[in-house]
Amino acid sequence: MKRACFLLGLVALVLPFDSVRADDDDETSSAKTALQALNDFIGDWKGSGAPEKPRPSPAETWEESVSWGWHFKGNDSWLTMKVPEGKFFKSGDLRYLPDKKCYQLTAVSKDNNKLVYEGAIKNEYLTLERVDPKTKETQRLTMNSAGDGARFIYRSSHKSEGRTVFTKDYQVAFNK
Repeated sequence: MKRACFLLGLVALVLPFDSVRADDDDETSSAKTALQALNDFIGDWKGSGAPEKPRPSPAETWEESVSWGWHFKGNDSWLTMKVPEGKFFKSGDLRYLPDKKCYQLTAVSKDNNKLVYEGAIKNEYLTLERVDPKTKETQRLTMNSAGDGARFIYRSSHKSEGRTVFTKDYQVAFNK
């Protein structure tokens, strides 16, 4: 009888912890599954950027490369972005946040500032936004792959506080 009570008590202690671990595994797998939707981003890309205006002059264009890859640490997984010689960004980590049901890009700017964007995938475009704490301006990054995964494109735009329309800033288009 003592043995049965002991085992029953042990089971009562272990079950709540086992369900917490199962919830953690569910969040980890849902984050990994959500990031798999962006598998076309993975790889080394070379491209060029220019302001988003009709016919930018050659002096306004620049060359850039970006490398996307998976990163795993324990049960956690995310995508990493490295932009050597990038005009605006140096690197970044892209995660999926299951509790918020959104993607989060923590980018490191050219001047070593951390910029945190959040957003979702809609119509095959990953759209991420952040509000600049100084200017109260909303900044938007839109990323997508095109040409059956042969091209990667990201665009930057902004809108001032109180405005409803975004102004296009620049676009960078890459090929593998």
